[in-house]
Amino acid sequence: MKKCVLILARGGSKSIPRKNLVKVGGEPLISYPIKAALDSVCQDVWVSSEDDEIKEVARNFGAKIHRRPKEFAGDLSTDLECFTDFSLHNRGYDYIIHLRATSPQISPKIINEAIEIFESRYNEIDSLRSVVKIEKSPYKMWFLKHDGSLTPVIKGHHLHSSPRQTLEQAYYQNACIDIIKSNTIIEKGSMIGDKCLSFVMEEAYNIDIDTKKDLHKAKNLLES
Repeated sequence: MKKCVLILARGGSKSIPRKNLVKVGGEPLISYPIKAALDSVCQDVWVSSEDDEIKEVARNFGAKIHRRPKEFAGDLSTDLECFTDFSLHNRGYDYIIHLRATSPQISPKIINEAIEIFESRYNEIDSLRSVVKIEKSPYKMWFLKHDGSLTPVIKGHHLHSSPRQTLEQAYYQNACIDIIKSNTIIEKGSMIGDKCLSFVMEEAYNIDIDTKKDLHKAKNLLES
């Protein structure tokens, strides 16, 4: 099966300006998934960006470059838009491994393990997504409406008053690694498809840099 790594790295981050180029441990964030992928069993590594500086840095670390259209690089642009654009221009891959610069703990070992699990169940599934356990149950979570009233996150149940021990364990996507079949993206128009396999990771891998607080946490971990 032919596979590649795709890293989405736009230049217009608002929460942390130029986030993908911020240095952690002396290296730009974009370098972490590139280097991990190049040392894994999947060495066909692409970075999709509209930003010239990001493209040059990524190229210097050994990545191939996909020129992302600016209309897919806005604050509200979706992964599916970007993956569809990439897939239509780079046909021939059976599946794509989605890595993010915002998860610098990624390693060749993680990539190889996820690929092995994915390929072992290839004919049964459409995708794989890394997750970590969460302490609080979504059955006890609520949305707060403008008028001050509450509506349950999970509708149509009465489990909000049940003992915690009786509730099913929930998991949170930690944005470390996802794998998606190309036909799931193109034919089903989805990043997960009908059946998404889990890749359960330890809580220590629950770093997804989106805020300055997340960045501080990552720096403390990787520079200590």
